[in-house]
Amino acid sequence: MAREPIIPTSAAPAAQFCALLRTKFSYFRAPGGARLIDPASATACYSCLRTQRPFGPDDRPVDAASCGLARSCFVAED
Repeated sequence: MAREPIIPTSAAPAAQFCALLRTKFSYFRAPGGARLIDPASATACYSCLRTQRPFGPDDRPVDAASCGLARSCFVAED
């Protein structure tokens, strides 16, 4: 019996990462335009484009788990 391919659904909302969040992968985008940020990565080093440091303008550390809508310095992507 042939296996059917698993097709992701759009039921789960896309993560809202700050437009200023950077990693070594965030300079590239997937073919569909999505940012290549893996919140589960244990080796990713994050920085803020505004401060050029591993902490944001609010003096809190930057990472994929915390740089979202709840931060006062959050900038939405276009």
